[in-house]
Amino acid sequence: MLCSLICIILLNGLSNDKCFFYADKCKFMHMGFNNNLVEYDMNDVKLECISQEKDLGVIISEDLKCQKQCSEAARKANRMLGMIKRNFIDRSKEMIIHCIKGW
Repeated sequence: MLCSLICIILLNGLSNDKCFFYADKCKFMHMGFNNNLVEYDMNDVKLECISQEKDLGVIISEDLKCQKQCSEAARKANRMLGMIKRNFIDRSKEMIIHCIKGW
């Protein structure tokens, strides 16, 4: 109900200011466990329901757990270490620190 009210207020405010609000690009996420799983529409366009979203490099999931964010960070770190292992003969601590500071 609150989400519907916020959307109505946004649409009314933007239409008065001659701004365009693209409902095609809007998405929503059901968070938590006690949801009615209601579908929303805006300007007669059905909004897409998503289970996770990445914004500013942070992955937010509908269950609010940080497992996906942590696994993504570990995957990137392992990829970086694999690249260092494949491309450098000298893998001393000083050389790795120098390479990481350069990236």
